[in-house]
Amino acid sequence: MEEIDLEKADINDESAINAAISQLTSKNRETLLLDKGRVIGAVLTKEQYDWFLDKLDESSDISEICERASDLDGSISLDELKKELGED
Repeated sequence: MEEIDLEKADINDESAINAAISQLTSKNRETLLLDKGRVIGAVLTKEQYDWFLDKLDESSDISEICERASDLDGSISLDELKKELGED
């Protein structure tokens, strides 16, 4: 597999980070963020970030969260809570 030549910026090199950010609108690829030669993150282009969010949305099953949000078993109203706390 051919290695892709990506731009890299060391997180301790402020000028490299600033350059990566200032040139972001003209970039087609991400900039890898390195710490002591190890990849710790990346600065993505808008297109890459949008793609990532789309993939995340496609793979996220939020049905359990939706079910829990509308589950009122054992719940009480705010007025009932205030009465219990003696604030009414």
